Amino acid sequence: LCDRLGIFVDGALRCVGSPKQLTRKYGGQYQVTVYCNAGCEQRVTEAILGLAEGARVTYALARTIKYEVPCSGMTLAQLFQAVNDVRQDAGILDWGVATTTLEEAFIKIARSNRESLA
Repeated sequence: LCDRLGIFVDGALRCVGSPKQLTRKYGGQYQVTVYCNAGCEQRVTEAILGLAEGARVTYALARTIKYEVPCSGMTLAQLFQAVNDVRQDAGILDWGVATTTLEEAFIKIARSNRESLA
């Protein structure tokens, strides 16, 4: 679509780069979504948060929990292996991994600007 783009927040240019550069710089996390057995939410959360320093819960509703796991220090293959290793013990029924989208990076840039103004 485009080679470079700029993101303006409140009328000020906040960053310029290719879509891939921006998602890597302002994303930098894997999005791990887990669907688990009833009553296993705490065990699943402990297992996923223990995979990498800086991992955090971003969304939880019923038995579906979404986490951000930093890409630094962990490859996608290592993440797959780690989740697969704890899957049965933790009660994980289904799970998926995605990288940060350009939309998520844009939202993160806009939020960080608003927080710095507050």
